[in-house]
Amino acid sequence: MAKKKFVIIDAMAMAYRAYYALMRQGLVTSKGEPTSAVYGFVTQLIRVIEETEPDILAVAFDSKEKTFRH
Repeated sequence: MAKKKFVIIDAMAMAYRAYYALMRQGLVTSKGEPTSAVYGFVTQLIRVIEETEPDILAVAFDSKEKTFRH
């Protein structure tokens, strides 16, 4: 059986990084809604996929609600 490459992304950390890295660029929609974090997140995600070429990719987000870890 061939080994598979499995990549797990911490989505909240990536979104936080993207937001603060690009907030001064002022990317907005035609209605003025900020999109810098979304643009940065997707750009980073694509880069990870291209550089690692995973067989399996998981993107994990934090939950607002309490979990078994709280």
